[in-house]
Amino acid sequence: MNDVGTAIPQVQMRWFKKNILPPLPSGLKLSAVFKELKASGHITSEGVWRDLGTSPAKLTPTEDVVFAPFADIAAAIGEAAAEVTKDKSLRQDVVFKCNPTITPLSNNRNNSSKPDGYGIYTKHDNFRPSKHSTFDSDSVFWEFIVAPGEKKKRERLQVINDIIVKILWSFNHIMREDPRRRFVVGYTIENTSMRLWFCSRTDIFVTEPFNFIEDHGTLSHFFLSLMYARSHELGYDTTMKPASDALLRAQNQWDISIQYEKEGGGGRQETKSETVTFRTVKQLSGIGAETIRGRGTRVWRAQQLNNEHLEPEKVVIKDYWVDDDRIREATIRQKILDAAPSQKEREMLEQYLLTPLYSGDVEIEGKKDKTHDLLRRGSAVPTGLPPFPTTHTSPPKIPDGTVSEDVHLAPIGTGTIVVPRIPDPRIRYFHDKCHHRLVFKEDARTIEEVTSMGEVFHFAGQTMIAMTLLHRCGWAHRDISSGNILIVDGKLKLGDIEYAKDMYDDTGHSTRSGTALFMSIEADSCSHEFRGLGEYEDEEASNPETDLDRMWERTGARRTKAAPKDMNFQDEAGSTAKQTQLPPFRHNPLHDIESLWWLLVYLTLNRSPIIPGDTPSRLEQQRAFYGPFFTDRDSRRAAFMKKDVFSSNGGCLHPRLQPVADALERMRARLVGRYKQAEQGDVNKIDHTVAMKIVNPFFDELEALEQLFPVGDDVLLQPIRPVDESRADPQQPAATIAAGTSLDSRQDVAGNKRRWQETVSQVKVDHAAMHQANEAHRQAKSGQNKRARHEPEGSPSATKGDGRQADRESKGKAKAGFSAESSQSSGGNSRPAVRRSQRKRKPARN
Repeated sequence: MNDVGTAIPQVQMRWFKKNILPPLPSGLKLSAVFKELKASGHITSEGVWRDLGTSPAKLTPTEDVVFAPFADIAAAIGEAAAEVTKDKSLRQDVVFKCNPTITPLSNNRNNSSKPDGYGIYTKHDNFRPSKHSTFDSDSVFWEFIVAPGEKKKRERLQVINDIIVKILWSFNHIMREDPRRRFVVGYTIENTSMRLWFCSRTDIFVTEPFNFIEDHGTLSHFFLSLMYARSHELGYDTTMKPASDALLRAQNQWDISIQYEKEGGGGRQETKSETVTFRTVKQLSGIGAETIRGRGTRVWRAQQLNNEHLEPEKVVIKDYWVDDDRIREATIRQKILDAAPSQKEREMLEQYLLTPLYSGDVEIEGKKDKTHDLLRRGSAVPTGLPPFPTTHTSPPKIPDGTVSEDVHLAPIGTGTIVVPRIPDPRIRYFHDKCHHRLVFKEDARTIEEVTSMGEVFHFAGQTMIAMTLLHRCGWAHRDISSGNILIVDGKLKLGDIEYAKDMYDDTGHSTRSGTALFMSIEADSCSHEFRGLGEYEDEEASNPETDLDRMWERTGARRTKAAPKDMNFQDEAGSTAKQTQLPPFRHNPLHDIESLWWLLVYLTLNRSPIIPGDTPSRLEQQRAFYGPFFTDRDSRRAAFMKKDVFSSNGGCLHPRLQPVADALERMRARLVGRYKQAEQGDVNKIDHTVAMKIVNPFFDELEALEQLFPVGDDVLLQPIRPVDESRADPQQPAATIAAGTSLDSRQDVAGNKRRWQETVSQVKVDHAAMHQANEAHRQAKSGQNKRARHEPEGSPSATKGDGRQADRESKGKAKAGFSAESSQSSGGNSRPAVRRSQRKRKPARN
């Protein structure tokens, strides 16, 4: 419910019919439908429905029995419309059912939700077989539900609050279950009062109530508009279709079309629109679609499809809803590179960014898929009615009378009597969005898929370099997370720069950006949290400014292209520093670095080392210690602010990981100190250089941690356990649509189990490869020692220099063998063996 807010807009029914519901077929007259319904006896002489003409609250049977005729009324309206319409080619593709005891089936996750009723899309030209081996004609799939409904006989507070939670959960489940869904409509009934609902990635609102027993016009309009609607008018994305092969459809593979602008040939400046189609191989990320509103980001690995022929190269497709007035990600990438202080730094940064191949806004029926222009037909959500609370403390007032048609609006042409209101503070407003797709050349894996402790800190160090280069361009990333730190062939890529922002750009939005688990506490609250929190001891006074040359040189062995040794990272002559005054709060480089810190805490505490002799009791202590860091905003803030939080509680970690806890504590203390120092004075003077003095110390900490887990003595990690099913039960209101809570409470159960099992399998493969490498190294060393003892003193192989060379060669072969095996098991995304063979063990920094 945090994602929804404490209230949502309440709109007039006439506006909802005009701007949300699909238009009725031309030539279909509701008056003719009413005449046919009266002739058939479905509308009685008293002006009520024959099958349900009494207030449900006055009836004694259960709600299942009382509202069962609701589906019969819908069927009667559909039959009457088919009888009177002149165009006999019109097809009704939606039927309404009341099945409150049936749980709709899901292809992607387990669930136990049971909506009281729904409209079902029956046009199965693109039917996708379910993972369920057996199902009959009464089976219902979430992906075909177009209008979920909840019904209650009474209007008590508990009943009203219950149906609100359930209808919102149905919206959430439909939007995250089916990647084609752009929006959903629904309905709720409390006794005789019926409301219509709408949900998209931007909006959630509800209509004023109407009496569905007596207001035949509104109810018939609702049913018929959906029955005769085309798929895109029901919320489906027509540019995304299930794969043509039945087996691929069952495996959730999709054919996705991307429309992009291509420059004209012959030196012409004009562009033309082209379309390219890809078939997904595997969904890499879907956490962005877990909440109702927002970007709804999904990421797939895919292959280009040409006349049913798949190209061998793998690419990555990103599908998301971007704020309509924001520049697109491919353009942001170019702006960042253009802002580099020097050509050398531009070339370095470009190596850390993904390469876009195609990008374009999604078009539906020739129009861009925008929440304002297409979904609401260019109309703003009206504010004339009081907001509708999502949690009621008193029954909502229902207007007198039986028909609510045009109650709150004057007739068209006579002027409106609705006075615009100031936005209600209880309503969470989201910016209008545009559906966008982006194809990247690189097929990457995320840092969360890395199971080696040494690898984790190696790529974290690379992330520090990438972020520093970005910050020197005057930009902040604003969404450092587990899904945005990517590894491609052993090299780091910084992904998801769609919300990166020029720190000196005063335009844009004030809403917070980032992933809840890893968001800095200041970005989470949109305020400066460290002002007036005590004096700061300048521990960095002796630290030099950021030395990118040194950092690059120390990681150069991991790269195919080394940086020139004479690189000077000062701004080139003639460059001008930006000194625009900043607003009271602005995302700055410290927030990006803090997000990296939260990510390291997550990767350390949410997984356990594979070490013989580890005990379940210690794992329970680690699980309990993990909780406060990722529970809610207040807990996260308290954990980050607490001094020696790891030193006092780090004993729950395995002794092998205790140095990691100590380093995380030092990094946390340094970050807090830097925050205090920066916010002691005028916060308007905080600029892109605010974090430069702590970059070197952080990089040194990460490199020291990497050296604690060298090849031959590394530690592999695995998830502590999959999510407990009871915590993600859709029937539990506490687990409903919570944004900003822990990841476990928002992710689907089946998906967590699947990812956990895949990770465990990968860990076993990596563990076997590591054991084989260690054994090869041990045998090579043992064989060399035996030869040295038995050969004559003057033999060439017994000389000191050649002996060291043989030792280096044996180590190199063993470690190279491990690197090759790891590369095969993880798709080639391991660190180069050259760098591993050169690493030396060194103690952790104090």
